[in-house]
Amino acid sequence: MHHSPHDDYLQSFAQIKDELVKNTEYIIENDSFNGRVMSC
Repeated sequence: MHHSPHDDYLQSFAQIKDELVKNTEYIIENDSFNGRVMSC
């Protein structure tokens, strides 16, 4: 199977996207963070 740098880019991008989604969900679930944002 041919392996290209583009495949590596897509795979790493997918991993980064997964991390962002997890972080965003954690922030949304974190009430104290929401409180700080609302007070600004």
